[in-house]
Amino acid sequence: MHNWIKDALLKKFDDRIVQSEQNNEFEKIREQLLEMEKRIYNNLSDDSQQLINDWLDLNVRMTTVQNEWLYTKGIQDGIYLIVYLQLEKEYIS
Repeated sequence: MHNWIKDALLKKFDDRIVQSEQNNEFEKIREQLLEMEKRIYNNLSDDSQQLINDWLDLNVRMTTVQNEWLYTKGIQDGIYLIVYLQLEKEYIS
């Protein structure tokens, strides 16, 4: 896949993430998580807090890489399906 296509797809993916964060259910869950995070961090040492922060950062990076890959592959599959159906239509006609 050309880099410009991949860049365009990832930009669209980023736009969809922003849109998903505007969902009321998402906002409620995020507020609950922030409250739980405060309660957890209040009971941890600085070293433990840093360890958890590092773990969370790495987990977010892993999830982002996976989501971007799945999104790109989904678009590729959709394009292949459209091309296949178009070729089938032309072959049958």
